[in-house]
Amino acid sequence: MSTTLTHIPTATYWTIRSMVACASQITSLLGMSYEHIASTTEAWEPSSLAHKISNIDGYLKNQLGIFHHHRHAETFQMLIRLFEMSHVDNVRILKALIYSKDDQLPLVEGTTKKKASMEVLKRETVLLFISDLDISHDEIMYLSLLHQDTRTRTGLHYQIVWLPIMDRSTKPLNDANQQNFEQLQMMMHILTAP
Repeated sequence: MSTTLTHIPTATYWTIRSMVACASQITSLLGMSYEHIASTTEAWEPSSLAHKISNIDGYLKNQLGIFHHHRHAETFQMLIRLFEMSHVDNVRILKALIYSKDDQLPLVEGTTKKKASMEVLKRETVLLFISDLDISHDEIMYLSLLHQDTRTRTGLHYQIVWLPIMDRSTKPLNDANQQNFEQLQMMMHILTAP
C-alpha cells in the first residue's frame, strides 16, 4: 500500500504535464497557418504521454483492486472470528453485519420510517432477510404474516430485519432503484438496514 501511495504524486505530475502539453499543442494548432508543420518531437509527445498515463492508470487500478480484495478478506475473517466466539447478546455481530456510521441510527421501521438503534435487537432472536430489490409480492406477504404472527402470539419474540444487497456493478444506484427500495420498504412492516 505504501509503495502505491508513492506513485500518486508521480501520476499527478504526469497528468498535469500531459494537460499542459495538450493545451499547448491545441493552442499552437488553432493559431498556426497551413504552412507550419509540427516537428516530430511535438507530434509524438501527446502519444507518449498518453501511453505513460495509461500505464500508470492500469497500475493504480490494479493496486486498488488488490486493496479492495484484501479489505474484503479481512472483513470476512473478522466475521468468522465473531461467529466462532460466544456472545451474551447479538448486538456485536449485528453491528459487524450492518454497517452504520457512528452518528446515524442504522435501522429504519418500514411503514413509519422511524430510525432505530441496534439496541432494539438486543437479546432478541433476529431473522435476517437478505435479498436484492427483486422481491416478489408473495415474499412480502409472507414476511408480513410472519411479522404479524410474532406480534399476536405469546412466546414468539423475534425481529425480522431486511438487509437489501445491491451489486452496484450491475445495478447502479439511481433514482429508479431508490424509489423501488422505498416502495418495498413501505410495503414491509419490518426493520430495514438500508
